[in-house]
Amino acid sequence: MNDKKNLAHIVLPVQSDPQHKSYYCPHCKKMIMKGNVKRLSMTCPHCGDLINADEEELIKT
Repeated sequence: MNDKKNLAHIVLPVQSDPQHKSYYCPHCKKMIMKGNVKRLSMTCPHCGDLINADEEELIKT
């Protein structure tokens, strides 16, 4: 019964979805998120600059 309590706290790794793209900040070039978006309006969690860009501007080439 003690083993069941220990197993409840194990966090399994998240599987990466090949359909999701990686999006990068156009200012600091660090990765923002993975997903599938057409337009993004937010502040970068790394540099704090406002991002208001289309999908093409966010994908690192």
